[in-house]
Amino acid sequence: GISRICPHGYYCPFACADPVKCGTLALCPEGSSHAGSSITAGLFLLLVLALLYGGAKHYHCVVQNEVLVAGALVTMITLMAFIDKTIAGFLALNIVAIAANYALLKFGSCPPQSARLLSGASCLIALILLWTLNPAWSMLCTGLLLCFLVGWLTTRDVSSFVNAGHFLLAVVFAALLFSFAHVDGVFLTWFGLSVLIYVGYLVVKWLLEEHLQWWRNRIPFEVRNFQVRNIHSQPFVSSPDITPEGSFCGSLDVGAGSHRDPAAFYTDSNPMSSSAPSLTTNTISSETNSQSTRSGVPFVLERVGFKLHDGAELLKNISARIAPGGRVAVMGPSGSGKSTLLAVLSGRASHGKVVGDLFVGGERAGDLRCLRRVTGYVPQDDILHGELTVEENISFQARLRLEASTSHSEIEDQIQHVIKDLKLNGIEKSRVGTPDKRGVSGGQRKRVSIAMELVAQPKLLFADEPTSGLDSTTAHEVIECLKGAAVRLGTTILSVIHQPRYETLLLFDDLILLAKGGTLVYAGPTANAKDNFAAHLRVNFRPNANPADIMLDAIQSPDHLSEVGLAGLRTSGASSTHGSLPHDRLASCCFKREIPPFFNAVLIFFDRSMLQTMHAYDALIINQVLCATVMAILCNILQNSRIENFLMQSNLATLFLMLLQAVAAQRVFGPDLLITLREARVGMDMLAYLFAKDLASLFEITLSAAVFASSYGTLSGVQQPVTNLFAGAWAFVYSVFGLSYIFSICLSPGAAQMTCVVAAFISFCVSGVYQPPLQEMAGYVGDRGWMIPALSPVRWFWGYILTAEMHYLTPLSKKYGRGALLQRGYDLKYLEDCSLEGLDQQGTGVVSLRQAWLDNRGWVCSCVDMLLLGIIFRFLAALCLILYMHAQTSRWSHFFGQSEKGWRKLLGKLFTLFVGSFLLLLLFAEVWIFGIQSLNIERLLEHLGFVWPA
Repeated sequence: GISRICPHGYYCPFACADPVKCGTLALCPEGSSHAGSSITAGLFLLLVLALLYGGAKHYHCVVQNEVLVAGALVTMITLMAFIDKTIAGFLALNIVAIAANYALLKFGSCPPQSARLLSGASCLIALILLWTLNPAWSMLCTGLLLCFLVGWLTTRDVSSFVNAGHFLLAVVFAALLFSFAHVDGVFLTWFGLSVLIYVGYLVVKWLLEEHLQWWRNRIPFEVRNFQVRNIHSQPFVSSPDITPEGSFCGSLDVGAGSHRDPAAFYTDSNPMSSSAPSLTTNTISSETNSQSTRSGVPFVLERVGFKLHDGAELLKNISARIAPGGRVAVMGPSGSGKSTLLAVLSGRASHGKVVGDLFVGGERAGDLRCLRRVTGYVPQDDILHGELTVEENISFQARLRLEASTSHSEIEDQIQHVIKDLKLNGIEKSRVGTPDKRGVSGGQRKRVSIAMELVAQPKLLFADEPTSGLDSTTAHEVIECLKGAAVRLGTTILSVIHQPRYETLLLFDDLILLAKGGTLVYAGPTANAKDNFAAHLRVNFRPNANPADIMLDAIQSPDHLSEVGLAGLRTSGASSTHGSLPHDRLASCCFKREIPPFFNAVLIFFDRSMLQTMHAYDALIINQVLCATVMAILCNILQNSRIENFLMQSNLATLFLMLLQAVAAQRVFGPDLLITLREARVGMDMLAYLFAKDLASLFEITLSAAVFASSYGTLSGVQQPVTNLFAGAWAFVYSVFGLSYIFSICLSPGAAQMTCVVAAFISFCVSGVYQPPLQEMAGYVGDRGWMIPALSPVRWFWGYILTAEMHYLTPLSKKYGRGALLQRGYDLKYLEDCSLEGLDQQGTGVVSLRQAWLDNRGWVCSCVDMLLLGIIFRFLAALCLILYMHAQTSRWSHFFGQSEKGWRKLLGKLFTLFVGSFLLLLLFAEVWIFGIQSLNIERLLEHLGFVWPA
């Protein structure tokens, strides 16, 4: 019979006739109701912690030895195979692909085209292997890869690739329409009507905007005619020192976005204006440096301007020449267009349209993206990896941006040269620092930011206020270091500089001075600027005053300056230049640079991500302590004494785990978005970056799964093995990380965290543990409601825990719990083999989640669904990252109508709608494929009318 108190060494489950002897590693004190797994869980957690700690402790030694790396990976996959073969196969597929491509690229001379073919072949082999396992999985991954291929082709610099991408986009879109017409015609009809309504909205909105813009242009025209008639009716009095209102000086006061001054016609009729020198092309050159072995990029600007899409002008008629190797300072008051000029020349002016003629290396420049891989850009803010040391920040930039053929020794030499040039000796092993942990000083951070660009040996370097926030001494030191490094490399430098002392300004060879409204005032040698201002504008330079401040003060109110003096100042640089611009055209190959292939870039990004993860160990520890604490409190409040308690306990444990890990996943991409944008603008591979960051996060996923499995498995009273909990938790956290990536990329940090919390609660509410159950949700929205819980990570993990635990319940427990389980969509008669037989009654060869849930077969028998869900979420995250990064470039902004006006803007908006419709249909199709639980190709072809050969 049943003992009143279970003896020591035994445990007595609910409704068990006889006590069950505990295992060797189980603690079963007197009165135990379940087999204690604390020793097993503790040993398992210690094993995981030992492996992770040993890897982190000896990381630098391991990564430098390829044999040790291979051994560590084989050991990891082997251990995972003992726990769960599905996860082990998933990891092996990724690792083998990277290792095989790395070996082929390392031990053989492989050109970039061959490296891309290797990447494509790896994807094809992976799809074939997946097809042999499950055709539905292969179909799902094929759709994702097709979308990536379209995006990759349309972002190339070669027009033939772009056209091929557009053609493939149209073909895939047509295939989607054809498929939905046969599978779900009702959805396609409603989708088409929604698109047509939105098209009508865009057209009406565009017509209203054009009409309003016409009236905005018409009213100033009438006012201008009225003012001109009044001006011509007044007597004209000229003075050599006072310029009439409406002349060139007056136009300097016109703010960005204003129209031409109404009295401009008066200027044209002024005899003094007609005799003034015209705006000739100013030549800016630098002295030839014998130490420089590389030439920079020359620019020729002829009446270049920049207009926003609403017609506002930020730059007006800028004409200048910049010789290769020149070191040019750009100065001017606020609103003069200094940063805009740098954005135009660097190809980053995606928020408007560049007008005029711009020549680079003797060739007309249509899209300045061709310069991105030979260009460096030092942003105004110090965007650095604060967790890394000074040397690590510089080293990773060199490994990612130098020529792919550069040897390791050459990379190290370049790193040491730049550290010496920027006077970073002695602090190269110091952490840069974060807002929470102070590191190097402000001036040193600025020099590190400059070093990160110079180490890539750019032909052209832009610096946006590199002295901002620094004292005069530190600012002088920074510019002095910048000049020394540029002289060695022969780099052309354009730097916006704000309130420099005169000695700092003289470190630049030449000066471009802009006035308010984006108009050029002076372009010429820096040393001659003081004399030219004194000669042409009669500016008095006081002995104890800073000449740079006096020059800026002189052009703050140009109404008081002479038109003749300003015209002479603009042309004075041409007669006093000390060099000439070479007329030889540079070959286009000078602007191209082959960066490391995809899989090599993945390994470099992975190395950097691992260092960041290890340096942020305190956040990892806090996350794991919170997880164990929450599990302890939950299991103490909700004890596993009845099946209803177990259902609630396991579901809440899943919810809390998702909340913790969704917030923890924000650290993967969120803090690095600014530096990621900085790297994307110089041509780094964003797909390689995302893949590497995700690979590095697998170690945190493993640790989180181990802590959850050990704590929950020990304290909850569940009977299933800890290894089973670990496998399910690993796949669950993997999917949660993918979902959190989307929010951290698209939203600000605060909004992303709030969205993660809301998403976790929505996932909990649609998991089926409470109302509505799975079978009811499957019938929502015209039998499409099954997609809602299908995208819920909580539903899959809770179903996985429930399925595994049911195997360990006694027959009497199953009898009492059968009703509660059936109400939630889980029929115990289908538990043993998770059978789907008998569901394909129409003979289509396809069994979907909807059919299974309507028949109360909600059991989750493996981790595959959670892994596939994680892949879908990562696809969306990659799509968001690529669109966000490439939308900052000029070509994509024009392509989507962001910087156009007129009918081109309408076409851009319509194309945006077309791309958005394609992505929505593709996502909907991927969810449909994700819902396929069983696929019989022969029966499906027969159902479609294809005769299968005998």
